[in-house]
Amino acid sequence: MTGVFFFAAFAGLASGSPSTAGVLAFWLAIVLAWAWLSTVSADRYRTTH
Repeated sequence: MTGVFFFAAFAGLASGSPSTAGVLAFWLAIVLAWAWLSTVSADRYRTTH
């Protein structure tokens, strides 16, 4: 789900649209991707240690 949102936000930004909503969606996608990565990494660390 996060990957799909990130791709859509990136595509919207890469299309050249300077809209504030597109930029905010891209930033939100970055934050969600980092949160997902952090959560998965912490879970994997806990299960292996």
